[in-house]
Amino acid sequence: MLFAAEKNTWLGLHTADWIILALYFVVILAIGLWSVKKVKDMADFFMGGRRFGKVFMMFFAFGSGTSSEQAISVVAGTWRSGLAGIWWQFLWLWATPFYWIVAPLMRRMRALTTADFFET
Repeated sequence: MLFAAEKNTWLGLHTADWIILALYFVVILAIGLWSVKKVKDMADFFMGGRRFGKVFMMFFAFGSGTSSEQAISVVAGTWRSGLAGIWWQFLWLWATPFYWIVAPLMRRMRALTTADFFET
C-alpha cells in the first residue's frame, strides 16, 4: 500500500513535505528558465560568460583539486600508519598556495579547464 499508517501521508511523506518538494522543483525550474536566456555559447555555459573574479576562480580551482574523499584518505592513512597518518590531512596545506597562483593565470590565459591551462 502506498499510504502509510498515519493520516495525510503518502510514500512516507506528509503534506507539508510534498509542498516543500513542489516549491523546490518550481524554483529550480524558474532558475533554469531564467538562465537559459543568459547562455549564448559554450563559454557562457561553462564559465558564466567569464564574469567571475579572481577570488571565485581561486575557490573553483581549490574545489577542483580537493575532494570529499579527503576525510576517508586521512582515516585510511591513520589506519595504515598509526597516529602519524593524521599528517595526511596537511597534504592540502602545501597545495593551497598553488591554487592561489593558478587561478589568476588561468583567467589571464583564458583557459576553460585545467587541461586547457597545461595545453597552452
